[in-house]
Amino acid sequence: MEDNIISYSSKGKICLVGDLNCRTSNVSDFIEDDTVHITLQNQLPNLFNYSNDYSLSTRINPDTISNDYGSKLIKLCKSTGLRILNGRHKDGLSNDYTYCGPKSFSVIDYFLTTVDLFSTIDKFIISSFTQFSDHASLHLEIKNQECEFYG
Repeated sequence: MEDNIISYSSKGKICLVGDLNCRTSNVSDFIEDDTVHITLQNQLPNLFNYSNDYSLSTRINPDTISNDYGSKLIKLCKSTGLRILNGRHKDGLSNDYTYCGPKSFSVIDYFLTTVDLFSTIDKFIISSFTQFSDHASLHLEIKNQECEFYG
């Protein structure tokens, strides 16, 4: 998946949405304290094309359990620059459980994208559960922009 993300990111912006069966708890999906020393960045401006995550809001996840798939997802986020929008959107409606299993609730359905696209997401809502599915639906409203889709 990482190779596909890297390949498609050269063509445009990346969004990954769906049932990933990953439980990430509140583990950071970015490298903390990752600022490049300003002197080095000024001396070698063309070498660094990197934005740190210093302004990224804290993710609020009601699911406090993580699993191996969640660890892999966190590593994928750190290596590709994708970030988890669940529990982080400004409207506050994205920090709820997405799966209702026979024993417990969990967050396993995610919306991932790069930080520069966060501002284009007008709404991100995790709906209430219905009798038709054990997953809550994810509703996204994205600002109207000219887009091309690959895949």
